[in-house]
Amino acid sequence: MCEVLSASTRRHDLHGKRPAYAREGIGHLWIVDPTDRTLEAFELLEGQWVLTASAKDDEPIGIRPFNAITFSLGDLWPSTMATDHKPGEHALAARAATKGFSEN
Repeated sequence: MCEVLSASTRRHDLHGKRPAYAREGIGHLWIVDPTDRTLEAFELLEGQWVLTASAKDDEPIGIRPFNAITFSLGDLWPSTMATDHKPGEHALAARAATKGFSEN
């Protein structure tokens, strides 16, 4: 699961949804904060969310469960996208991976 925080849903995304995801057996949770330009990755271990990785700004990431690919976290932030507003190929691969599609 990947939650992208916004001002209107931040509290619910950070606190309200985690127990439901754990109860339903969701194994991984990414929290993306566009304002702070951060990503925190959690894994459900013995019923508890455990922080397994974090990244900020434009750090390269390859984090479970999408660790088959590595991309720059900066590809997700609008200020670092190409002038034609098309995300970099790595961001497209990451987005495809999160949706269960292959890059090809």
